Amino acid sequence: FIRDRDSRTGERLDRSLVDQMVTDKHKLARELVEEYATKTTMSKDDIQRCIDSISDAIAYVEFNVAPVQQMLNYLEENFDPAGPRDGFSLELRGYSRFSSSSFSSYGRYGLSAYGTSGSEGPTLSHSHSTQYVFVWQSLRLWCKVMRNMHRLWVCADEDLLSTSTSYNLFNTGQGLNRVQSCPRVAKVMRNLLHSTQQEAGQAWVGLSVIHLGDRDVPNALVFIDK
Repeated sequence: FIRDRDSRTGERLDRSLVDQMVTDKHKLARELVEEYATKTTMSKDDIQRCIDSISDAIAYVEFNVAPVQQMLNYLEENFDPAGPRDGFSLELRGYSRFSSSSFSSYGRYGLSAYGTSGSEGPTLSHSHSTQYVFVWQSLRLWCKVMRNMHRLWVCADEDLLSTSTSYNLFNTGQGLNRVQSCPRVAKVMRNLLHSTQQEAGQAWVGLSVIHLGDRDVPNALVFIDK
């Protein structure tokens, strides 16, 4: 996998540097093909396909993780978890739905979160510190999910094709769906969530419920799609 952007800033690397990395990659690939062609019964074409497949898998993960990691970097570089910096706050606070100030200023540099059901109060209210932790935990968890997407795909296939877990057809409110438990996917997700919680080193903000095999996420295929 060739990274053509800076991992911190997201800026493109100099073209000459990228060209050199591509040349080095192709040279290394040829060396690996020659080496393993003498150690296995595989043909050189098959070995090359394996290398290309691994490269594609890594590229997919890095392509999806990079923007999330960059947002995490922005959060850590531009905001202080202890409180607002230079007047900019992540605080979520609400006003009356009918207060014009809530629409014009969003509480100075804070934000307001309202529901759509006619309720006059905010549906979410976080201090700056709480919202910082909430965003950090969410982005960190998403990085872990993307880095384990191939593993989750395999588990999803095994759960869907399992002969030990039956399924039922239910109208989940989103049409008729195959509702089936996903024990393998659930185990991986619980481990990723637990790992993120341990890294955070503080109370988890928001829900820690993993919806699988229910009306929200009927089966493993819907989970992967979401």
